[in-house]
Amino acid sequence: MSLDQTDRDSILRLVADATDIPERELRLVGRAPQGRNDPVRIPDSDSFGGMWISREAVHFIVLKGDSPGSDPAVIYEYENGAYGGLWNLSTLEDSSGDTPGLYMLAAVVVTTRPLPECAVR
Repeated sequence: MSLDQTDRDSILRLVADATDIPERELRLVGRAPQGRNDPVRIPDSDSFGGMWISREAVHFIVLKGDSPGSDPAVIYEYENGAYGGLWNLSTLEDSSGDTPGLYMLAAVVVTTRPLPECAVR
């Protein structure tokens, strides 16, 4: 899977193409790493794996690796929605055994799916 641009439309198109969910039913919640007040953050990580948290429940996390000459990406699905989880770039290992570092993590919600209630607000 490849993601050459990290703008909203490219991220939503990637998820739509991979899942057959219409793009109009997807919404980008946020991206990380960005500022401390963004809705999606990476509080604990190294370049290859860690934890993500979101102020909103999300259904998909898109990870883009930072690999010269390619645009590897992987999508994690949280079918029932999640406010956080773990991520790992090991699935993007190339033929020489190298794993790219993280370039971007994006969170996407399916607007037509129910979301879990947060126990603590």
